[in-house]
Amino acid sequence: MSNGKKLTGLKKYLDDILPFDTPEKVKEDMMEYARENPDKSDAEIAEDYRATLTRSLRKTSAAQEETVKNTPKNVPTKRMKNRKKELQSMTGKTAMMRGGMAGGKQHMYVAGGSVTDKMNPGLRALNATRPDVVKKILKS
Repeated sequence: MSNGKKLTGLKKYLDDILPFDTPEKVKEDMMEYARENPDKSDAEIAEDYRATLTRSLRKTSAAQEETVKNTPKNVPTKRMKNRKKELQSMTGKTAMMRGGMAGGKQHMYVAGGSVTDKMNPGLRALNATRPDVVKKILKS
């Protein structure tokens, strides 16, 4: 158990005192080494640079994770804001739809429902002669 802790401490110590290269830099070094040593196979070159490449990839991914951890989660980015504006401009506001006529008035609804009169043909005929009676009937 203590041996694992010693190795972890050693890795951290080496990471602090030795700067790490980016994976692109390690690949360039590998290509240069391959040109200088044409007698070595690709597998031998990869084995020689395996530890360096692994370390650079580990440090690069750790730096990226640290960046992600430090960014707030609920704050929309510029890209998200622009996308939202773009979608709103494409769809536009929900238009009012024609609902129908009721009581001689045009009604509009956002959801597109319909309006019907409460007056049957008999009430319409009565409304022509006695509108005050029809108002009392519909009121109750």
